[in-house]
Amino acid sequence: MKTLFLTTAFLAVSCFGFSNFEKTNKSLSTSNLANADLTLSPTAACTGTMTLNFSSATGSSITVNWVTPPTAAWYSFRYKESSSATWINTGTLGLAATSRTFSSLLANTSYDIEGRMFCSDGTPGPWSATVVASTNPLSGCELPPAAIAATVSGSTATATWTSVSGAGWYSIRYNVDGGAWINGGTVSAASTSKTLTGLQPCATYIYEIRSHCPSGYASAWIGTTFSSASMTLSGTQINGNSVMTSWVSVPGALWYEFRYKEASSPTWISGGTQASPATSKLISGLNPTTTYNFESRVFCANSATPVWSPTLNVTTGALTSCGAAPAVMYGTVSGLNVDVTWTSVTNAAWYEFRYKEASAGTWTPGGTAGAAATTKSYMGLMPSTAYDFEARTFCANGTPSPWAATTFTTTAPVGCEVSPVIDAVPFATTTSSITISWTPVASAAWYDFHYKESTSGTWIYGGTAGSAATNKTFSGFLSGTIYEFEMRSFCPNGSSSDWSGKLAFSTDGDGPATLVVNTDKTESTDVAVKAIESTAKTATTVYPNPFADKLNIEIFMDEASANTSIKLMDMSGRLVREVSVSTETGVNTLTLDVQELSSGMYTMFVYQNGQLLHTDKVKKN
Repeated sequence: MKTLFLTTAFLAVSCFGFSNFEKTNKSLSTSNLANADLTLSPTAACTGTMTLNFSSATGSSITVNWVTPPTAAWYSFRYKESSSATWINTGTLGLAATSRTFSSLLANTSYDIEGRMFCSDGTPGPWSATVVASTNPLSGCELPPAAIAATVSGSTATATWTSVSGAGWYSIRYNVDGGAWINGGTVSAASTSKTLTGLQPCATYIYEIRSHCPSGYASAWIGTTFSSASMTLSGTQINGNSVMTSWVSVPGALWYEFRYKEASSPTWISGGTQASPATSKLISGLNPTTTYNFESRVFCANSATPVWSPTLNVTTGALTSCGAAPAVMYGTVSGLNVDVTWTSVTNAAWYEFRYKEASAGTWTPGGTAGAAATTKSYMGLMPSTAYDFEARTFCANGTPSPWAATTFTTTAPVGCEVSPVIDAVPFATTTSSITISWTPVASAAWYDFHYKESTSGTWIYGGTAGSAATNKTFSGFLSGTIYEFEMRSFCPNGSSSDWSGKLAFSTDGDGPATLVVNTDKTESTDVAVKAIESTAKTATTVYPNPFADKLNIEIFMDEASANTSIKLMDMSGRLVREVSVSTETGVNTLTLDVQELSSGMYTMFVYQNGQLLHTDKVKKN
């Protein structure tokens, strides 16, 4: 029976609490436990379940409350979205708490919430019944700004947003190229923009903002991405057919690319590029009274992917004065020559021309003419050939009109335009020279020659011979070498025939005399056609022609200055005048005093920075 009593006593201790038993029986040992006078003080049982009640909700929080169970020591909680299977534990609260707020929740969303009590020895009670409650839709200052955008100008960016009703202030943050967030400060509720200065060159920024309620509640962040390698175009229409675009220089930019299109078209047209540090570009050749879209983008050294700028919309006006194309017509066609005439355009600065055989796809630059000119001659064209011809007007600021078109057809060569025929047998040969002869051409003013070794692809200029000449000697040749010769006749007006048939002779006297028909149509016009190589960068006009005492040369440049030299040579190849000047951007007019020159034909060469820009035949009366 003692053993049973001992077991019963220990069960009693376990049930009623060992601590009270120990306080009153500190000297109790196993040997005398059976005879001890056991007086036990029971403690209250730790039982009961926590009951949660929904209290309130906002757009981002839910509050629950409860009545404190009599035996609870502390509480723990968990919650989840009702649509989720995963609970989120949120820690504990002490015994004195009677409510808890769950914050940073999603707006307008249903949540499940549970709680449970813990005994003082750490034993948990069961989870409470689930409270199902929903957050409210966000409203007022709980909402982030409805929209945010950034406009970049040079090294600054200005962010703008829509104001939020009831907001107390706004806070801002940003990062550079995906790095750590940088505090951008705060602005008052009345503000709807903030400017960020000192942008890093060609970098990508993420810019975010959120609203704060007066109570301190902060909305979610809302943001935008922009690049400091961004540009915003502005533009002004000019003369009805051009638009001058401009922008603020972008730090770190290497060059800019452009595109444009009619607003009604889905297809973009390349507008070319412009190197930094340029801040403007002219887009010309547009249709009048038409709305166009323009965009541009920046290219940087760091190879960041460029983004097209916001679209600029500009409507061209009606064509006015120098923006109008000339009314072109062709005059008399004489063999290989044609005189093209047009009606002058008010306020024109100069005219530009181009032409091509009607069957060809590539245009040949046709040179320019001054504002006072209404006719231009083209000589040495292909015989019996249809040509397309176009002209356009340029204003003083360099903007062109649309092209105006006409057609004409040359006839068979006549008189001095007929190619001379080199005699099949050489007039004389030595081991170092060859003398060729030919049949005179009626009305020819002089003859022009070139030659080359038969194995070479490069022709060598062979000088000229007068109208009365019927033979010419070429010396300084290699012995036992075959040379090829060509010649052409020139008319008094400076027009030329096609090159003759190609004839080959040997310096040892034994070489064959071979006639090779020239089929290269481009050779016949390499000098004789009075066409000026004109690009978007330069244009050259020579007048009057023929001249008396003075010869004017107009050179238009739309880029940097250059060293320009002008050489005048007579028909024997002798240099009779040379002038060097420095030309600047815009129209440069040079006047040569040539009253001391003898009457006759001269060849003029214009060089720019050492490269041939323009060649022309001019005549002194």
